[in-house]
Amino acid sequence: GAGISSLDSKILNINGSEFTENDANDPSGQGQGGGIYCSSVPATIADSYIHDNTASKSGAGLYITGDTSSPKIANCLITRNSAGYDGGGISVNWYADPIISNCTIVNNIAASFGGGICGLFESNTKIINSILWDNTSLNGNQIALGSIRNMNGPAVMNYTAELTVSYSNIEGGKDDIHIEPDQILNWLQGNIDADPLFT
Repeated sequence: GAGISSLDSKILNINGSEFTENDANDPSGQGQGGGIYCSSVPATIADSYIHDNTASKSGAGLYITGDTSSPKIANCLITRNSAGYDGGGISVNWYADPIISNCTIVNNIAASFGGGICGLFESNTKIINSILWDNTSLNGNQIALGSIRNMNGPAVMNYTAELTVSYSNIEGGKDDIHIEPDQILNWLQGNIDADPLFT
């Protein structure tokens, strides 16, 4: 976690903050959480601006993991973050179950999976009333769900992850989400694919 790192804490509250130009660049290429790294923490991250961060591997904006991690991410702008592997905006891992609501996640980049959001390893992510647009990745420009695998090769770690999307504007809609085998996508009511006409 280059900007802030919170591990096994009782609580983490971030409100009205800005995280920018942080670089989680591990020499081995395993850097995670350019803006925020959150492990097994019931965090609340609200009304914040997370932009122009990098991670050599995962979660350039935010990296969320841990079996007691049920963070709430609300009213945040997450943009122009870049990850070397997955989750340009947000990477969700290992049993975490975040609720992402009223967020705008745009113009993020991940080299391999999930330009906007990537969900992995038995995580259970809920996206509500949010916009994912103009993110880019080789697999799943806006969202990727599933296994870590070698580039153009078979899955090497396959754990079922779940993603629920409702009342959100997702560029490309349901059909543009990259879903690895044995993963669960719940595409609920109120979702649209309509240009948000950012100025």
